[in-house]
Amino acid sequence: MSYNTIIFDFDDTIVSTKHKHIRSFIEAAKKSGLTIKKEEVKKIYGLPTLVMLEKIFPDETKSTLKKISLEKDKAYRKIVHSEGIKLLPGIKSLLEHIRKKGVKTGIMSADKSKNIKLVLRKNGILEYFEEIIGADVVSSHKPNPDGLQKTAKKMKVKSKNCVFVGDSEYDMLAARRAKMFAVGITTGFYSKKKLQEKGAKLVFNKHSDILNAIKSGKIKLKTNC
Repeated sequence: MSYNTIIFDFDDTIVSTKHKHIRSFIEAAKKSGLTIKKEEVKKIYGLPTLVMLEKIFPDETKSTLKKISLEKDKAYRKIVHSEGIKLLPGIKSLLEHIRKKGVKTGIMSADKSKNIKLVLRKNGILEYFEEIIGADVVSSHKPNPDGLQKTAKKMKVKSKNCVFVGDSEYDMLAARRAKMFAVGITTGFYSKKKLQEKGAKLVFNKHSDILNAIKSGKIKLKTNC
């Protein structure tokens, strides 16, 4: 089958952010007198911030968790402004090739839209994406397929004609449930085996491998023109 749209996850699929997110979680929790361990974040990485906090601190009040969530976003944006966030190697070449083929690209992420656009703008690739859907504009998050289905609808394409590229088990589950072709990439905290178990049809270690798969016809794309 050929696909006319590729939708990407954002964190650790387009940019390398996992360690910066962990730092911002730890800093935000500390301000409320709480402690988060790196391993606690790694185990559930890929879910929206508030959902992760609910799992880490099940006995805390909603108001406390909301406060930590807001502090986490502030800490994260501060890191972005001061240190920057780098694109993962090969992603720009992949995006350029996809655009030349006339294939649509979008983003559906557990991160907030404001954070995503900030980083994309700083790295000069915001223009590559026709639609950006963050956790702040969907009510049900990955692994629920609603966000991916909403993204496809906004891009005026059918879910079955989309490839979804992500680094987490939640990405693969959501793609499978949305009837999209799930492509995993091992740039986050999840192994090839774990991504395959959760629904990945193909798994790659880097973006140049995805590009080669497209060029060789292993992932077949068709133009929207």
